[in-house]
Amino acid sequence: MSERPFDRQTAETGIPSSPVPRPPARWVADGLRLAAGDRVRLAGWGAASLPRLLARKGVRVTVSEPSQAMATWQRAVIARSAAPDETQMNRVVRLSRDPSVVRRFSAWNHRWFSPEETTWLGIWHHHLFEQAWNEEDRDFAIAVVLGTIRTWTEANRDGIQLKSRPPLTMLRLQWEQLQRLRQENPGVEASPGPVNGRPAFVGYVAGNGGTWCGSEPLSLWDGWIEGNPAVDAMPTLHPLEQPSEDEQVFWVTSTLEEAQAPPRPGAKVMDQISVGHPTAEGQSHVIHTIWLDPGTGGRQGMGTDESGLTDRPARKELDRS
Repeated sequence: MSERPFDRQTAETGIPSSPVPRPPARWVADGLRLAAGDRVRLAGWGAASLPRLLARKGVRVTVSEPSQAMATWQRAVIARSAAPDETQMNRVVRLSRDPSVVRRFSAWNHRWFSPEETTWLGIWHHHLFEQAWNEEDRDFAIAVVLGTIRTWTEANRDGIQLKSRPPLTMLRLQWEQLQRLRQENPGVEASPGPVNGRPAFVGYVAGNGGTWCGSEPLSLWDGWIEGNPAVDAMPTLHPLEQPSEDEQVFWVTSTLEEAQAPPRPGAKVMDQISVGHPTAEGQSHVIHTIWLDPGTGGRQGMGTDESGLTDRPARKELDRS
């Protein structure tokens, strides 16, 4: 098997193959103290569970992701409408023998997927992007395919593997899993209450100078959505979304370094934890920090005093190794 681009990522992009893990979503949610009716825009959080956790609390969540695929995934996960039924899934899996459809992603054969898998990726893409769909149903079905791609790339990481489940069974399993996630969300009839005060912006700053790092499966996700089999499945660096003038701004950082420079000049620490993290060199620690941006002031209901800082010191948690 030829060398995979992902194996060359550290040398060519400078992005570590084992990125620093994101902070625990519940810790971030507790640190921000968002309540039902609060509005928040989350930027750079990828597939983290924070948007879903906040949405279930009645927070009005929007996501800003540099990746079209990741934005679609998050919209599908936090949607409050009922998941599409079996009829809609049957639309996705209808067989096609059109060569332009079934061979659309054949460039990925034996590199990222098996020929059978790329055939179905072409069929699913055709049905989802060349037919009329309700927008939320399309987002849901796309997210199901993205979950299938992620499962396959994980299994194929050391070579194309024979799977215990055929493609349609895997798709159905992903469909059922996402349905269960959606069932846990508050329904459209459950009003989140009145809108509270100033909207918040919470940006996740990766440890690479303020940009958000995409992973190998994510680049394939975007390539599939774009219908572009020529995509090179390497992690990519994207500019982080920036807050608007009317938003209360918070940043969250994760680093292996004890001494941290603020993500923006003058940013103040609101909360901090240390979490054990195994690496190839042995046990390490990841320092997760919530920062308040300068000049944004306090925000009622978010545990801040008039200066915008919490009245509790930054704290350290026990290792979670």
